[in-house]
Amino acid sequence: MERITSRENRWVKQYTKLLSSRRARRETGEFTAEGVRLVGEAAAYGTPVAVFYTEECLARFPQQLSPILSQTKRQFLITPSVALKLSDTKLPQGVFAIVKQPVDRVDPTALREKGRYVMLCGIQDPGNLGTVFRTAEALGLDGVLLDEACCDPLSPKAVRGSMGAVFRLPFGSAALSDLTFGLPTYAAVLSADAKSITDCDFSEGGVMLIGNEGNGLPDEVIEAASHRITIPMVGCAESLNAAAAAAILLWEMCKKGGAK
Repeated sequence: MERITSRENRWVKQYTKLLSSRRARRETGEFTAEGVRLVGEAAAYGTPVAVFYTEECLARFPQQLSPILSQTKRQFLITPSVALKLSDTKLPQGVFAIVKQPVDRVDPTALREKGRYVMLCGIQDPGNLGTVFRTAEALGLDGVLLDEACCDPLSPKAVRGSMGAVFRLPFGSAALSDLTFGLPTYAAVLSADAKSITDCDFSEGGVMLIGNEGNGLPDEVIEAASHRITIPMVGCAESLNAAAAAAILLWEMCKKGGAK
C-alpha cells in the first residue's frame, strides 16, 4: 500500500483522465469505477489495475473492502482532498478503481443460435445506456450491441446506471450498414402500421433494434430489419423514454413462451 497526498500525483492524473476522456479509455483499455458496490463488482468480475481508498472508507466498510484489496496489487491510501479530486458523485464513499475493460465481447458475426440481443443505435444519454444494460442483464439477454454513434458504455454515468452490468454482460460494436446477424431483427418504431410487441413470436431469438432518444432509428435500419414492431399506447404520451421502452420491449422478447 502506498500513500497519495497530492492531487498532482501521476496516478491521480491517470484516473481523472480516464474519468473524463473516452479517447483515453479507448487507447488504454481502462476505465474508472467509484463506490463500494461498483468497485466490488470490478474486483469480482473485472480486473482492477489500481484501487484508491480513504481511511474513513476503510473504517466504514472493512468487510466490503477486504476482498477488493485482496485482489488488487496496486493500492493507494488517499486523503479526503484527493478523494474529492477523483470523485464524480455528489456523496463519495471514498473508494475508486482503475479497471481493465471487459474481455468477454459480443461478436456480431457469431451470435448465439436463437439468442436474444439488443442493439442500441445512437443512444446519447449514458444514464439511459446504463439502464438498458441493467435491464438486459436482469432479463437474461445474451448481450448488447452498440453502433458507432452511441455514447460510451464505460463512461462513469453509464457504468453507474448499469449497476455493474457492464462487468458481467457481454457487449460489442456493430455497424448499421450490416444487420445480417443470422437472427431476426426487430426495429422498434412509432407507427400504427407496425406489429404490436405483444403479438410477436420471439421463439427463434433475435436482435431488438432501439434508436436515438429524439430521432429513433434511421430509415435505412428500419427498412433493413426483418420486422417493424411498436409498443401500443393508449394515453396521451407520444413516445416513451428510451430506457423505459427498452424495458418493455426486452421483457416481451424474453418472457417464457415467446408469442402470446
